[in-house]
Amino acid sequence: MATVKCYDRKRNVTYVYESEGYFDEKKGKYRYKRHLIGKVNPETGETVPTGPHGGYRPKSGSDNKPKEEWVPMKPGRKRKEVPDTGSPSSPGKDKLTEAKEEIQRLQDELSEMKKKYRYVVKKFNDLADEIRRITPGHIDT
Repeated sequence: MATVKCYDRKRNVTYVYESEGYFDEKKGKYRYKRHLIGKVNPETGETVPTGPHGGYRPKSGSDNKPKEEWVPMKPGRKRKEVPDTGSPSSPGKDKLTEAKEEIQRLQDELSEMKKKYRYVVKKFNDLADEIRRITPGHIDT
């Protein structure tokens, strides 16, 4: 396998591909498969992975192994940086507890508001019934 750089004039970008040659018996000639690895950063000259998964990575048997650990991601997801605190009772645990307490507080507040709403609706209906009883001919129901 070889690394090939191709310059795209329309976009003014240089792409880096991994090219693999094979012999096509049906046509009787050599063909090449190319996998996009990334783009060349014009300022630094290093290759930047592209695509939703960070670009193509060579197979494990290849001699062109990436230097950093690569973890495939689903399209549209962003990588999350998880701080290594060492203990399970870390600040992340406190945030979870705080969030649960906030949810419970909001649920209690919602319950109180529902009670007040039912009380106001009941009073309104009682007043409307009283007005209908006092002036039956003036109000249409």
